[in-house]
Amino acid sequence: MANFQGVSTEIDITYVIDGTGSMTPIIDEVKKTALGFHEVLKDKLSSIGYDMGKCRIRVIEYCDFASEGEEAIKASDFFNLPEQSAEFEACVNGIVPGTRGGDKPENGFEALYTAITGDWEYTSGFEKHRHIIVVFTDAAPLPLHARKGCVGYPDNMPASIDELQAAWDCEDQSIALDKRSRRLVVFGPEEICNDVSWQDLGAFDNFTCQIYEEGKGLEGLNLDVIVEEIAKTVVD
Repeated sequence: MANFQGVSTEIDITYVIDGTGSMTPIIDEVKKTALGFHEVLKDKLSSIGYDMGKCRIRVIEYCDFASEGEEAIKASDFFNLPEQSAEFEACVNGIVPGTRGGDKPENGFEALYTAITGDWEYTSGFEKHRHIIVVFTDAAPLPLHARKGCVGYPDNMPASIDELQAAWDCEDQSIALDKRSRRLVVFGPEEICNDVSWQDLGAFDNFTCQIYEEGKGLEGLNLDVIVEEIAKTVVD
């Protein structure tokens, strides 16, 4: 990474978390590090010359509309860190893996769309801005609209990857996500289910997929790995 001197940075991050039982290790890691996340990221950015002037984090937990209905996607507001670290930790601690969701796959693309259409901020006065979505899952996503007709399935969901990409590309002017600042990182499996996988997002600009072998989940993923990937999205 290049070195900079005191570049003031504004960062909005949305964690999109698969809340099913097999995700217990990574959710426990997120819970364990919730309070310290802001300081660790701040120190990492400082080491490469960035001043993190503002940081907000939002949490979206998801599973499957077929088993959970309108509770399949649970989305928080953005939390200002470090001021709302306690509220952020309480939100993450509210995710109890193993109590929701059925068999794989899950409604990951719908959760991603929920993240894309969130209440992102772009504040003047900062030299660099980043709108970052980080997905944690060990399951392939369901095809879009595969659960259309299930209780609670939203009417506004895109029907195809092309429509999801149109949202990512901010073609709808009502979407607050900033096209120049947006970054997407997926920690997910290589598996394909119903001819669908996370690699289907390969045509998305500013997209990185950290692939894990099927059956190994997110073994080895920890705060240092997460922060390193987020830091990369800031300086690229």
